[in-house]
Amino acid sequence: MNAPFESEFVAMPERTLWLAVIERAMQDYLGMGKNLGTKPNKAELHGFFYDAKPAKYNLAYIAEFLFEDTSIMKLIQQRLERLVEARALGNGAEIMRNVHITSAQKMRRSKY
Repeated sequence: MNAPFESEFVAMPERTLWLAVIERAMQDYLGMGKNLGTKPNKAELHGFFYDAKPAKYNLAYIAEFLFEDTSIMKLIQQRLERLVEARALGNGAEIMRNVHITSAQKMRRSKY
């Protein structure tokens, strides 16, 4: 099974772990994640993805300090927007399985 953000630059275990956290946050944001007993706060998740100022453990922070490249933030936001659109059209689960190919291809073209 391919990871949604599989790419050459995801070599460090910490990066792989954070990409899994981001993927899970996307699933929660879309309401597609498995219920683990607590309902995700969509406003907090929106802030996680879209706050441009780095704050501890938000996407801007992860992009700047872990990946040392804020362009990954835009790629993740674009992926999330495609998933939101697909979810609105009723085929979010299928897109969730297949959209990683496009994201990985774009990331391979980055400087990493």
